[in-house]
This record gives sequence, structure tokens and C-alpha cells, in this order.
Amino acid sequence: MVVSEKVRIVHEYINVANESSRVAAATQFLSEDATVIINGERLSRSEYIALIEESDRTFVPEQMTVEQTVVQGDQVAIRATATLDQIDSAYGVEPTDDAIEQPYAVFHRIVDGEIVELAIVVDEISKFRQLGLLSEDPTKEQLQDQYYQVLNRVLRHDLRNRLNVIRLTADSLADGDVEDSEVAGVKIRSVVDELLQTTDKARALEQLAIDTPLEPTTFSLDSLVEPILEAYNERTDVSCSASYPDEIPTVTTDKKLLWNALNELLENAVVYTDGAEPEVTVAVQTPEQSRHACALSVEDNGSEIPSEVLKPITENSETKLLHGNGIGLWIVKWCLTRLDGELSFDQSGDGTRVNILLPDLE
Repeated sequence: MVVSEKVRIVHEYINVANESSRVAAATQFLSEDATVIINGERLSRSEYIALIEESDRTFVPEQMTVEQTVVQGDQVAIRATATLDQIDSAYGVEPTDDAIEQPYAVFHRIVDGEIVELAIVVDEISKFRQLGLLSEDPTKEQLQDQYYQVLNRVLRHDLRNRLNVIRLTADSLADGDVEDSEVAGVKIRSVVDELLQTTDKARALEQLAIDTPLEPTTFSLDSLVEPILEAYNERTDVSCSASYPDEIPTVTTDKKLLWNALNELLENAVVYTDGAEPEVTVAVQTPEQSRHACALSVEDNGSEIPSEVLKPITENSETKLLHGNGIGLWIVKWCLTRLDGELSFDQSGDGTRVNILLPDLE
């Protein structure tokens, strides 16, 4: 197929999307077994069509404008901008009259006159910024960058590994190679539950990476600590307790973010406390320095946090070794960063102690 014909197919695809809809264009031009990759996530043709149908209920593309076209072999690459009309609430933001300009790039692989693969790279940060969700503050920009790095590692490492376990177990069931199908079913359910937990945490990361306004309130720390401890004591065999000074400190901060941080620390401690008599203690203390409103520590008598999980947190850098087990600690770190707090770890004795220092927020 000559170059001009490939370019014609791509431009006709975009014309149909502009004049009718993205769904109509995908239905007409994508082969039945086409693969679509969006920011690294691989989808089938039907999954992609379902995704854009859902997206169009919130952001309707009014116009897609091609700014550059490059042809290489059987691929046609374009750089373009989509003008989006927001018609429904998204990320807590109501629709306005302002259009959203979203840059993107698409690599089209064309075989026998059909598009057999789309690789799409979309600038989501640009959209979030135009929705007023991202701050120009360098600290928050750093959090957003770390979020995408961490999520990318989780998706590439954690999800792929667990999906492979599900696939291998399912193949063994289908081939009749499993003696106990009930055990295999339990294994699959367990891995699926882990996947759901990972994706739930990933969604939590997204909420923390986006610059939603802080809502400081003044409260006594026992009103935050006790309900969390009660919940873990009810559903686990780990003894969870708290200690307080004679005068329990109050703090003015975002209670939801601090709750997220403390809950993640308790969950991490409970999961990895593997002694004969597992214990987790939350210590509320009066801070030594006046610039801090409160001091908290969470201490367990279990195993130390692995260095490959802890090192990226303490050194403020994501590494290739990071996997899903470290998501909770990133949530803690980002919550405290947004609260102007300080986080440190002590593993010099038995178990781990995590220390938190917080100022009052205005």
C-alpha cells in the first residue's frame, strides 16, 4: 500500500470521528482483532469502543485537529489536539463553558487497508490542569510526577505478575491438570482480591496526586485514633492499642488525609506483624518543638519493612524495584507532604516504628 493511501485512511478516520463520533470511526476503520494501547494499557477493539462510549458521556470531542503526520513503514503517526466539551461532572468538577484542549499522539499500524493497531499517548495532566485540579506549586508537581511513576510500576509489575498467576491456574483447570479444583478456585479468588486491593489503592493515589483543596479542622487526636484501632481489633487477631499523654493534643489539619495516612500505617503494621503475640501500638505524644502541633508513632513487633520498599520512600525517589506492597507507604508519604508533616522510620530494634510530626494548618 502506498504512503498516500495510508495517510488517507488515517485522515478519513479522523474526519468520521469529527463529523460523527469516535465510536463510529472505530467501528468503521478498526479491524475486528485490532489492538489499542492507551498510555501503556492494552485493550481489545470492543474494550476500546466501550471505553470511548463511557468517556463521551463526560467529555465530548468537538474537534480533533491534526498538527503533524509522519509515515514510517506500515505506521502512520500523528500529533494532534482534541477540543473537548465537558457535559457532566468529572473529578468533582462541574461542567463550564470553557473547552478543554488535550494534546495527544497516535501511532496507527495499517495492514491491507485496515487499522490493526492504535497506540495512543494522551496528556492527562494537561486536562487536569485545565480543570483546575493541579497546582503550579513545585511540591505538588513533584507529587503528581511521583504518582504517575509509581502507578506505572504497579501496573507493569504487580498487575502483570498476578494476572499471570490467574492465567496459569485457569489454564491448568481447563486442561484438567489440577487435582483439587476447589483449591485452584480459592487461589484465583485470592489473587483477584489482591488485584482489587491494588487498584483501590491506585485510585486513592490518584486522589492524593490531584490538588484537591485541603479542609483543615481542629480535633483531638483520640477522636481520630480510637475508631481506627477499634476497626482493626474487631477484624484481626492483632492487639492494637494506643497511649496518650495526660493532656491529649489537638491539631488543626485535614482530618481525612491524616486518617488515610494513619490507616495505611496500621494496615501495613497489622499485615506484616508475624510474631507469636502480634502487637501494634499507636503513641500520641506532646511534640518537643513548638513548630509541631502533634507527634504520632505507630510501632509493631513484626518483621522489618524490606529495604527495596522503604528506600524509595525515604530517598524520595521511585525505583524499578518498587511494587504494590509499597503503595500504602506512598499514600502515607504524600498525605504528610500535603499536610506539611514529617515522616521517619526506626528499625533499630524489634519491629518497626514509624514517626509522624505535624504542624497546625492555617
